Amino acid sequence: MYQLNKPPSIFWVLTVLALVWNVLGVMAYLTQVFTPELVKASMTTEQVLLLESTPTVINAAFAVAVWAGFLGVILLLFRKALALFIFWLSLVGIIIQMGYNTFFTEALDVYGAQAIIMPIITLGIGVLMIVFAQKAAYKQWIA
Repeated sequence: MYQLNKPPSIFWVLTVLALVWNVLGVMAYLTQVFTPELVKASMTTEQVLLLESTPTVINAAFAVAVWAGFLGVILLLFRKALALFIFWLSLVGIIIQMGYNTFFTEALDVYGAQAIIMPIITLGIGVLMIVFAQKAAYKQWIA
């Protein structure tokens, strides 16, 4: 049988922080999908138009990014190396969604600096989750 090494406390702390981040993403996704009127009520007219013009494939990329990230963290909690592959799927979703929003829409004009800051943060966290899972696999904390 394959022997896993005991992960240090920082593994659990970072995994729980990642879980919180991903739960926030899941909540944002579910709110946008199931209560669009609530979301739109807090937006300007320009923001609503931008949201409504988002192609279905970009919304699908949002779903992949969010749900794969959430699943990846759950897999880390269970110390499963499959988390690494799932984080790669999440990163692809992030790149598609954030790339579209940043480069192919008027998001910068509508949202200002937030249109650049959130994609950078989200992309950075997506990359860090892959690096973290790779290190965990290398250290044999996950298998």
